[in-house]
Amino acid sequence: MPSYVESHGLPTLAELAPRFAETRVRVSAAAHRTPVMTSRTLDECLRATVFLKCESFQRMGAFKFRGAWNFLSRLPADVLVRGVVAYSSGNHAQAVALVARELGVPATIKVWSAVDLSCEKKRLVRSCEMSLMSMPSTDQMSFSPRTSVNLEAL
Repeated sequence: MPSYVESHGLPTLAELAPRFAETRVRVSAAAHRTPVMTSRTLDECLRATVFLKCESFQRMGAFKFRGAWNFLSRLPADVLVRGVVAYSSGNHAQAVALVARELGVPATIKVWSAVDLSCEKKRLVRSCEMSLMSMPSTDQMSFSPRTSVNLEAL
């Protein structure tokens, strides 16, 4: 009987390993290497050994920076010059904004109008020189097809 990976046409770990290695090199050029820690108290409470990846030490305070850097740094210059758009009110927005600033790319962050951003998030978003735009609530919104990027071509 074929494995789940085989039956669903998914790449194997051996096929993905070179891509993971390339990603690690690309992201390590910009991201902080965050520590892994343990907690005796947590281990005792859970009766297990727990490892905590301290992503709060990452640039802008979250692991989202890694994904934003990996994606945006691979886009061709003719795409980047047009700018990037993120639909988020959280860490993803902040990560895209920071990476866009680092790459010298215009960024627009679209936020649902119902979202109340904290002062800290507004400060981080504004410090990244990007526009903050409100969007209508979901009951007022109509969805349209979005443009996709062929990641395999990057």
